[in-house]
Amino acid sequence: MIRSFYRLIASGLCLMPAFHAHAQPTDTTAIRRYQWVIKLAPLAIVDPDNTVQFGAEYIYDQRHSVQAELGYGWHNFSLNGNREAYRFREVWRSRAEWRTYWKRRGQYRTPFGGYWAVDAFYKQVNNREKYTLGRDCADGGCAYYQQIDTPTTKYVSGGNIKFGFQNKFGSDPNERLLIDLYLGFGLRFRNVQKQEVPTDSDRWFFESRDLFGSYERGRSTLPNMTAGFKIGYAF
Repeated sequence: MIRSFYRLIASGLCLMPAFHAHAQPTDTTAIRRYQWVIKLAPLAIVDPDNTVQFGAEYIYDQRHSVQAELGYGWHNFSLNGNREAYRFREVWRSRAEWRTYWKRRGQYRTPFGGYWAVDAFYKQVNNREKYTLGRDCADGGCAYYQQIDTPTTKYVSGGNIKFGFQNKFGSDPNERLLIDLYLGFGLRFRNVQKQEVPTDSDRWFFESRDLFGSYERGRSTLPNMTAGFKIGYAF
């Protein structure tokens, strides 16, 4: 009798894992844990300083992740119609981000769901531009004018506080393709340097500039807004 009782207890203990597994939720998004998301930023392709930009998000616990992005654009990739003026152009872009995800339906489903984040970004645009420079200028006139071709570099850096939502495409619980939507605000710092600097007796007669004046010499601090989406694949 006692031996039969012990056998029954032992059988129950052996069957507990099976009952526990059967009792788990069938929604695999609640139990599946991804650690990496590889991303593409489509809107970077149509930016005025456009690049091909990829990123990787690493989920290091159930609610936090870090993300890094890197992009590059070359002169033939520029959307500017004046290809001759931008034939030496290249763009480097990078971004680092830290995220905190919120609970969704009472539990963390990282990397799915809403989040807030802080990021820091850096962009460098290298180009050579043609200018007309007045030499020996005085009393409103210049002795002569000179065409110059000078290296120009634009540095942009800054940071944002962002809010976003990341979710998979469709309703398939095993879907790994996802979209990341975000909106954020912050500050950006811009510095444009040109190697050929006029002296007191010289001045720029013509300086090329774009619609936003983003290649005007000098430093500036501006408010920044970031909004967009990325396409990712989780694994």
